[in-house]
Amino acid sequence: MSRFLLKRIQVAIGIDVVLNNIFKTNFDKNVLLVYIIDPFIYSANFSVHQAFDQVRIIAKTFSDLGFNVDVIDYRSNKIKLKKQYNIVFDICIKNNPIYAKNIKSDTKRIVYFTGSESDFANSAELERIKDVKSRRGVELLPRRQAPLINSEVENCDLAIMIGNEYTFATYKDFHFKRTALVPNTGYDFSFVFDKDIKKATSFIYMGSVGSVHKGLDLLLEVFCELGAPYKLYVCGCYEREEDFVKEYYSELYNTDNIVSVGFVDIKSDKFKKLSEECAFTILPSCSEGCAGTITTCMSAGIIPICSRICGYDEDEVIILDDCQKQTIKQAVIDASDMSMADIEKKSREVVELTRKKYNIENYYIQMRKAIEKVL
Repeated sequence: MSRFLLKRIQVAIGIDVVLNNIFKTNFDKNVLLVYIIDPFIYSANFSVHQAFDQVRIIAKTFSDLGFNVDVIDYRSNKIKLKKQYNIVFDICIKNNPIYAKNIKSDTKRIVYFTGSESDFANSAELERIKDVKSRRGVELLPRRQAPLINSEVENCDLAIMIGNEYTFATYKDFHFKRTALVPNTGYDFSFVFDKDIKKATSFIYMGSVGSVHKGLDLLLEVFCELGAPYKLYVCGCYEREEDFVKEYYSELYNTDNIVSVGFVDIKSDKFKKLSEECAFTILPSCSEGCAGTITTCMSAGIIPICSRICGYDEDEVIILDDCQKQTIKQAVIDASDMSMADIEKKSREVVELTRKKYNIENYYIQMRKAIEKVL
């Protein structure tokens, strides 16, 4: 299904919908899952983001624990709920939530964070915007400014974050009753390492909306300066950002060692070919929870180089000490100097790590352990 068709269907369905008892169970307890509804409307095989698989797992976890599961979109504002809920699982806690009349005094509330604390993230992006203006004299639009976290989250019985201790520390100003971490998820790609195809000097960038936030501007400038033999494949949604593309048009489309790929389906032959060639993926982002593009690339055996805020530990990825251009440039040079034997060893290690830790089964296990803290 194309993204255009998906958008048309979403518009037709709307977000003010209640998906009642999605598993048609007959338990005596109810949970309201406030997240996204799309994954429960389309085929279980259809997924455009890790969140599709993960929200299905969250729902299954509650069902396995004996709850009838209702689902609404976190952006809903006109729906009518008819049940009293024992648990509410919400990614966007508000002062007067739409379910306010449907919870009891003993209802447990769980808040789920999928990124760094919003004031931290917003400030980090604005600093990156200022840096671009300082370097190039142009002020680009911020793309990932998020509403500030409501202090009401402190009244929740549990705060779960997809990330690690470092990224969860961005919430240090909030005081939670209980906390838990869950891992992001990758994919079960077939993996074959061919040293005749793999290139130590080939890198891939994958990022969603917010090119400056993700550090694509820095990578374009670095690889433009480095030149051949270093090559950067640029994948993602950057083409939607007209001001960014206008400013970086030359780097994106007129630079021999930078290949502008655009959106790429990770289950496509195109991504498979990129993963076979590229030894490394690089993401100098300024704010994440646990960057999903990193686990995606790791699933294909691509060695990650990323900022610490991407949510991975030092024994899992190559950490950038900072996101200064010189630091990124040196990391690219050092990585490319690795022997093919070491690249193959590390490549196999990241695949094994993904299959062991960053998989949907472990996500279920850790999510269940977290939820059980409030039962």
